[in-house]
Amino acid sequence: MSLHEITLPGFGSSVGEATIVKWLVAPGSEVEAGQIIAEVETDKAMADLEAPESGVIESLEVAEGQEGVEVGTVVARFMGASPARETDLQVKQEVAAEEAGNPDPLKAQNSEPGIEPRHADASQERILASPYAKKLAGERSIDLSGIAGSGPGGRVISLDLATAGGMERVPVSRVLDDSAYPPGSYEWVPVNKMRRAIADGLSRSVQEIPHYSLMVDLDFEAVLEHRQAVNHGNPNDAARISVNDYIVWACAQALMAVPAANSSWTTEGIARHRHANIALAVAIDDGLVTPVLRAAERFTLKEIAVASSDVIRRSRARQLKTSELEGATFSVSNLGMLGVRSFTSILSQPQACILSVGAVSDRPVVVNGELVISKQASCTLTCDHRVVDGAVGAEFLQKLDEYLRSPPN
Repeated sequence: MSLHEITLPGFGSSVGEATIVKWLVAPGSEVEAGQIIAEVETDKAMADLEAPESGVIESLEVAEGQEGVEVGTVVARFMGASPARETDLQVKQEVAAEEAGNPDPLKAQNSEPGIEPRHADASQERILASPYAKKLAGERSIDLSGIAGSGPGGRVISLDLATAGGMERVPVSRVLDDSAYPPGSYEWVPVNKMRRAIADGLSRSVQEIPHYSLMVDLDFEAVLEHRQAVNHGNPNDAARISVNDYIVWACAQALMAVPAANSSWTTEGIARHRHANIALAVAIDDGLVTPVLRAAERFTLKEIAVASSDVIRRSRARQLKTSELEGATFSVSNLGMLGVRSFTSILSQPQACILSVGAVSDRPVVVNGELVISKQASCTLTCDHRVVDGAVGAEFLQKLDEYLRSPPN
């Protein structure tokens, strides 16, 4: 028997820290390889922590409810049955955590043939630092060799970067002036992990991405007629097709027709994605989540309806896996059902486009010189100008309009 460490994995490329919500084991517990030993909450979803191999739990190093536990942190120790594998196991855990927390969110996409993956600076790799600290250092071009680590064993953690050159945190809140807003004149609502992550991510997007928006009114006459015919007499709510399902289907087809809109900017080049991984903006009680329909261009309209209904239901029940929130190449945000006529969304890096969809309503339009009433909705496409030029954005909207006018049989 030999003592091994269990470190907190990344649970996805954008996860840097998490909270141990509940331990399912205690010191002295016997565990099997792959057994779930803890419930973990990231800023996006709940996840499971598994035992890397069989053994006996020696100690739990992180208390339940402790927030801000960084990827790569030792959370437990156990006695394993294979002493010879201790070094090998540690290396595998560090590699797995490093890959999960890699600064490049396109790494999984870049594993496909024809796209060269990015590689971290070898000198940075040799420095003892948490994967999340390496991620932040890579984003801010910080040399970790000159930073004294305050983590276990002298490991550099993200807090150590706060005093390093170039590490500027985006302010996501400000203290109210008591003279203008006296204490007691307002109710104080604590910010949860999800809301803070949303605020920080969107603040960075607004500051870092040169973006613009294109707005058009799209015709939904054919969509509404097709939907009525398809849903007629269908009592199964899960299989009923919504207007949003048509939008997702049309966006997926348009992205395949205009691949330049299905791209991501990186410092080393533009990644043009081979599949339309479409994120759906879903409002929940304490924030917003964006489950992803992967390779949506391969789905039939009915398959999109079933998949969308499933992820929306599980989003609101907080049953999504972190992997279901990763890898989006395009987003759709629809507030039409709430009566919003038009709006503009903020991009979510590294996606280059997000479509904001308003309510479908009767609009007066001129057709062949005559004034008629048509079912239309205002749609706004927000684009990363580093990747998608205005002409490309306009071409995407034209294709989107074509597909909405010709729903699939």
